[in-house]
Amino acid sequence: MDVRINNGDMVLRDTGEPVYIDGIEEVFQQVLLCISVKKGGFEYDKELGCCAVTDVSGERQVRILEARLREAILPIKGAELFVNYAWELVDGSIRTEITVKYNDKEKTGEVILKW
Repeated sequence: MDVRINNGDMVLRDTGEPVYIDGIEEVFQQVLLCISVKKGGFEYDKELGCCAVTDVSGERQVRILEARLREAILPIKGAELFVNYAWELVDGSIRTEITVKYNDKEKTGEVILKW
């Protein structure tokens, strides 16, 4: 069980207690953390994160992105990640939709990667 995070902050109930998540929601949140951090950018765990990808202009580059994202989530046992689409934004970030599968459940969401 994990605390739900939204925009970098804990989500709290009206009572001030944290909202907890588990299952596919928890795994999806863990995946987002792993792929959103540039590898080596987290001071307390230099292995956490993803190697930056700067070009997603073709199918080959999107598959390279998918491979790097999959590598980043290796510590999450049993989780699978698939990139449904990706394109580079004007500011150099990458907008992508991913699907995460875990224990016969799946969750899809759009992510903006800013390494």
